Amino acid sequence: MRYHEIVNEIRQWPLDQQLLLLEEMTRLLRVTLAQPAPSAPPTASLLWRGVLASDAPSPTDAELQQAYTEYLMTKYQ
Repeated sequence: MRYHEIVNEIRQWPLDQQLLLLEEMTRLLRVTLAQPAPSAPPTASLLWRGVLASDAPSPTDAELQQAYTEYLMTKYQ
């Protein structure tokens, strides 16, 4: 049955049956919502965090610029 067919069928029920269905649906939703939501799998960035970490301090901007300049000079000679 489709949603609209089900709703039309339920509208034809007596009020006491509609209320029983409402109570059952409320109970079902309460149980479903009380369960903890499944946690999302960790993203790649979380899995790889710290893989390239070292004990040495990070290079300064000047050191990075010097290394890049040297790289370009050797590349284009």
